[in-house]
Amino acid sequence: ASNKFVTWSSGDATIATVSSGVVTPVKAGTVTISAASVADGTKKGSCTVTIAASSPVSDYISPTIGTLKGVSGGSFTIGSSVVTLSGFRMSQYEITQAQYATVSRDNPSNYTGDTSRPVEMVTWYDAVEFCNKLSTLENLTPVYTITSRTPASGYPITNATVAATFSNNGYRLPTEAQWEFSARGGSSSNNYTYSGSNDAGTVAWYLSNSGTTTHPVATKAANELGLFDMSGNAGEWCWDWWGGTLSGTDPTGPSTGSYRVIRGGTWSYDASDCTVSARSNNYPYGRYYHIGFRVLAPSTELGVAITGVTLNKSTTTMTVGGATETLTAVVAPSSAANKSVTWSSSDSTIASVNSSGLVTPLKIGTATITAQSQADASKSASCVVTVVASARGYAIGDTGPAGGIVFYDKGSVSDGWRYLEAAPSDQSTNIQWYNGTNISVSTGTAIGTGKANTAAIIAAQGSGSYAASLCKNLSLGGYSDWFLPSKDELSLMYTNLNLKAAGLGGFGGQWLWASSQNEGDGTCAWTQRISDGYQNDGSYKNNSYFVCACRAFSN
Repeated sequence: ASNKFVTWSSGDATIATVSSGVVTPVKAGTVTISAASVADGTKKGSCTVTIAASSPVSDYISPTIGTLKGVSGGSFTIGSSVVTLSGFRMSQYEITQAQYATVSRDNPSNYTGDTSRPVEMVTWYDAVEFCNKLSTLENLTPVYTITSRTPASGYPITNATVAATFSNNGYRLPTEAQWEFSARGGSSSNNYTYSGSNDAGTVAWYLSNSGTTTHPVATKAANELGLFDMSGNAGEWCWDWWGGTLSGTDPTGPSTGSYRVIRGGTWSYDASDCTVSARSNNYPYGRYYHIGFRVLAPSTELGVAITGVTLNKSTTTMTVGGATETLTAVVAPSSAANKSVTWSSSDSTIASVNSSGLVTPLKIGTATITAQSQADASKSASCVVTVVASARGYAIGDTGPAGGIVFYDKGSVSDGWRYLEAAPSDQSTNIQWYNGTNISVSTGTAIGTGKANTAAIIAAQGSGSYAASLCKNLSLGGYSDWFLPSKDELSLMYTNLNLKAAGLGGFGGQWLWASSQNEGDGTCAWTQRISDGYQNDGSYKNNSYFVCACRAFSN
């Protein structure tokens, strides 16, 4: 044939592109690459190309600057060239003033008052030294060698010789390619104009909405990778010198230059200058009230890889109201840079756990306490905590399962309960017994009738804010079965708590509502003055008194 030329095409250029038969993978998926005869377009051949996902990179939680989001490697087009990147981790937020001050002992920012704003007024040299100091602080090997520093100490740094050893495991500024790949959403990119949206106002603080100032980080929406403020707010220093074309694998830009790259646009730029492809630059010694930075870390575990987490026990039994217990987590290997864990409970109403592994039993049931590695979220260990009733039962004045004060023990379980506990303090002042409409309700006065009284009052009165509804809607200690005590239950509070336990909840001089209505006069209900125990059945329902909810429980 005289014309043996073909035209190449890709069925989906977002998955793989083709040029002169060279196929470049872009993201995971399947695509058909075709070659059609230029002389006769009906004659063609095709190849089905499957792009496998690159190895995922896990998030990392720095003990100093918080989360760095995992960015899996991939290929993308920057300008007119295809760039392929290995995986890495990008700080979720721009470095804040608080973080910068913690590491560098300085806050040069122009816009102060809220240290969660991005740091600005930092030179490029200040930013790379921050990376080194952060690496040292977290026992990592610094990436940068900084010599001929001017001044020899203190800030701002206006000149220095900086060399990078990218194979070290410390923090560094992102290269321009890494920055843009992250801003576009990495391999999860939706090809937005701005980082995370086609609407600038959704993701960016820029000239039209910033009020001519920076804003606290993460107050706009994140992009596909969970990164905030990649468009707008503070512009961000990158590693690269300005100039040249980026291409190939893991490019780091020109070897020399006069200006350093700045990406992302700023609060002072038009929206058109805050797109994922917008570029700018400036002198590395310059300090600007709209320029900050974020940092990057390698995809390997920082320091030594975490191999596992173990706890000192896998099961334990605790008692409601009993002693707390501290679980101990060990992260392996011992040489790991970040051996911190995050504690959590599957049900904190049964057993809670604090940041030190201290477990507090709260109510009967089973909860799983988990310690998760902050350096590698895939590594964790758990302990199943079973909380049982106290073998001795509860005494008057004990703390009940909901955190209230036990004020009655009828000796055995009947009708589903044995004990009554009072809320640890009054729940309101100046609240009426009814919702403004007087409806006569049949209520009891005896011990054990308060719960039914409360239900009857709410059924009759309906919506509104009044004594019974306040108790019914109360949630304390993981329990929401509170009610307004009856006349005799309220009397027990006075007898067993105010007299024996040095004042009911610390408000012993107040009048409290009971759920018992005056059966002879539907406009009145029972109250009791806790200071001396005086009970009154002539308190008008439209008067305002205190409320102390109670609940019944079996063990």
